[in-house]
Amino acid sequence: MVVLNVNMVNPWLIHEIEPGADAVLATFHTTHEAALDVIRGRFDPSGKLPFGIPADLAAVERNASDVPSYDEGYDYAYRNAAGDRYSYGFGLSLGLDRPGPPRRG
Repeated sequence: MVVLNVNMVNPWLIHEIEPGADAVLATFHTTHEAALDVIRGRFDPSGKLPFGIPADLAAVERNASDVPSYDEGYDYAYRNAAGDRYSYGFGLSLGLDRPGPPRRG
């Protein structure tokens, strides 16, 4: 299993590396130990993106410079093969304490 762990201090261009990952873990100045606890299933993470992840470099170049991905008039956000759109507010919980698939949104 390949887990892409990205420290999201700024929006990253992930469109070339995300397709090769089985999972994406977005962290915000998190310790390596805490990230490993999530990957190993010791902690049920949850969270929402405070900004959108750009689809590609062209989206970055068209973006207003004040707030990444906020209220853009075009499809700024990256969309993965499952159709998840990495826009402002996207996130999920693994649901380790609940049966069923991860909750998205």
